[in-house]
Amino acid sequence: MLETYLDALSTIVKGVPTTLYITFGGLILAFFLALTLTTIKSIAAKPFAKLVDLYVLLFSGTPLLFQYFIFYYSPTQFAFLEGTWVLELFSNTWFVAFLTCGLNSGAYTTIIFSGAIKNIDKGQWEVCRSMGLSKFQTYKLLFPYALRRVLPTYSNEVILLFKGTSLVSMITVTDIFGYAKNYYGETYDAITAFVSAGIIYLVISTILTLILRVVEKHWLKYAI
Repeated sequence: MLETYLDALSTIVKGVPTTLYITFGGLILAFFLALTLTTIKSIAAKPFAKLVDLYVLLFSGTPLLFQYFIFYYSPTQFAFLEGTWVLELFSNTWFVAFLTCGLNSGAYTTIIFSGAIKNIDKGQWEVCRSMGLSKFQTYKLLFPYALRRVLPTYSNEVILLFKGTSLVSMITVTDIFGYAKNYYGETYDAITAFVSAGIIYLVISTILTLILRVVEKHWLKYAI
């Protein structure tokens, strides 16, 4: 029995690089997207802030699997895209995986960052204003302080995105779960295939959690 699990693990673990590439690629896109959108929501005119709210609603209010399918299958429904680079781009499963993960996580990260801005004490804004700083200058000064405070919440989003990548196998990306499905297709041993995949996800999630806790401890060491 042990040999069976070791054989399954040695096969399924081949999907780890793909899963991690998509996770970190999505996180990078999500972070910079959320950074931009939080800035717009915080200091731009109301119509722009409303557009940010709409984006957040769409991507946080619909299932991640739905978003994978929309981006992967929908472009082929538009005749005017036939033969264009856009259709070719959206036919690339890696691109769709990165884009979807980034947009989905970006919505939740925007919620986290926006909440951090709202929780900044009004007195700090007033002090900056009394020093003659513009709204944007004040924002740049206070945002790092706010970000430090929400690091534990953001860490949870990192783990959630990592686990959410298991759905990319539904658009034919062979990640950890994709290899598990292939192993099951070859052996018809569902328990061994999916328990082995679960073990790999659990191990990686634990390692990521420990790393993030160390980062949190360092960042919050001098927090006041």
